[in-house]
This record gives sequence, C-alpha cells and structure tokens, in this order.
Amino acid sequence: MNTVHQIAEKLTADQRAVVIALCGNAWKGGRPTPGILLMNAFELMHIDALKAADGGWIAFKAKPTELGAAVRAHLLSKENEHD
Repeated sequence: MNTVHQIAEKLTADQRAVVIALCGNAWKGGRPTPGILLMNAFELMHIDALKAADGGWIAFKAKPTELGAAVRAHLLSKENEHD
C-alpha cells in the first residue's frame, strides 16, 4: 500500500470532500478557510503569506502539493469506479 492510498483511506468522508474540492486549484485571498488550513496541516496544500511593499496588506495564497494532487487524483479515481 503506497502513501497516497494510506492517506486517502485515513480521511473521513468530509475530509475527502475537502481534498477533492480544494486540492484541484490554487487559491489566493484573505485569510485561509478552515478547509485550506486543514489541507495545509495534512501537507496536501502549501500556504504562502504575501505582503505589500509597504507592509500594510497581507494576502495568502495556497496551492496543492504534489502529494495533495496525487491524493485528489486517487480519490477521484475511486469515485469513478463507483459510478
């Protein structure tokens, strides 16, 4: 059993839905949502903090890690098997 499969199997149904929804896209905006923070904690997404030159405004961006993209692809393939 590989790492991707092990991670996918340990996720709850709600967490699997978050992976499918979030790990397919990059994101940029205000404060990260709880889902993005969760994916960052699982090392499925990486969050960067961006600051303006004057230091007065902070934005965040997140993108899936290679592992996050692989777990998402695995979950999608499992969903397609059941259809």
